[in-house]
Amino acid sequence: MKKEKFHSTGRHIPSLLLFLLAGILSLASILHWLLAPLEPNALHGHVYHMISSTQGFLTCLVTAFCISSIRSRWKHYLKDRIVFLLASCMATGVVVTSWFRFLTPYEIMLGISQGCWLVLAVLLASLSFPLLIKKSEQQPYLLWFPMALFFGIAGTILVSTYSSVIILTGEKILWLVLLGRGYLLQAMMLSIIIGSIPLNLESSINPKIIHGKEAIAPSCSFHIFGMLLLLISIPIEIWGHYSVGFITRLILVSIYILLPSGLMVWPGFNSPLRLCLWMAAWSFLIGYGLAACSPQLRLAGLHFVFIGGFSLGPLAFALQWLMAGNEKLRTQIDRPLSIALFGIPFIISMVLRCIPETSAMGKFFSWSLATAFFIFGVVVWMVLVKKTVSLKA
Repeated sequence: MKKEKFHSTGRHIPSLLLFLLAGILSLASILHWLLAPLEPNALHGHVYHMISSTQGFLTCLVTAFCISSIRSRWKHYLKDRIVFLLASCMATGVVVTSWFRFLTPYEIMLGISQGCWLVLAVLLASLSFPLLIKKSEQQPYLLWFPMALFFGIAGTILVSTYSSVIILTGEKILWLVLLGRGYLLQAMMLSIIIGSIPLNLESSINPKIIHGKEAIAPSCSFHIFGMLLLLISIPIEIWGHYSVGFITRLILVSIYILLPSGLMVWPGFNSPLRLCLWMAAWSFLIGYGLAACSPQLRLAGLHFVFIGGFSLGPLAFALQWLMAGNEKLRTQIDRPLSIALFGIPFIISMVLRCIPETSAMGKFFSWSLATAFFIFGVVVWMVLVKKTVSLKA
């Protein structure tokens, strides 16, 4: 009886806890910006902020999707708990070691955080690869998941090498960390988003036909070509052709995300949550377009990409995932007011983060205000996840 209740939600408890943990880690990864006006000189945690956001929050969210997808293949509940415990410890370890980077030499803590993420990456690979190999012929989009792990592991090795060289020789080889961060923070996450397209269609997250148009399903060779473009776009950006790198990623987003998912066109107001997905998809275009225009707009553009595309998008996708196949639940959760309280703070946060700053203190206050809206949106999302679980139970 207890065993049946454990699976009664349709998405089992460990994956649901990982969803909530992902929300907590997202808050931890940006909390230092909320305190920026109090100590503006001590809170320049750019590397911490980026690594903990992608390797902690977003990888935890992806692991939750993965566990939820394959749980029906598992025969023993013990494996659920072991995977959950390992995934939660490693994802938390990435963020905690980054938080306490000031206790020891920075490079040592960075190395520990990258070690935690490598364990999480290996776990994710062991969970997903058997399923990917089986289904990739029918759904070539799934090939992007192993490519995402390649980008993540390659980026981790490059960043860790940069830290090791500093510890051993004192020399700073800047291109190592720039290339590693590019693969970790952009290439890995873009690959995960692109690979999620067939999961969207399978789970009725985005309808198979949107405005009367069938979803596009390119061949394996077409996807491999896109992976190669993404692979070279980061070095192109670093070594001289700044705008070309961002334009390449803008084209990739248009071809591999917006067109197949049907999010190139206005979705209407029938589903507020699908509207959030539409705004997240277009955040990629706006962000990469801004970044390609000028190096001075790079940071503003990337915040559109990270807040809209890599935060609002996956969180909205998680809600859709939890509601998939349950129309009664959808009517309870996918309501204009609740989704507005979830989605609008992310939009405000993007705009505030990109407002030109007139002074140093004004900059820090705008960062703090943007962070406060982001936190509000994440908290509302966590409430909606909890409500979804309660209604399913």
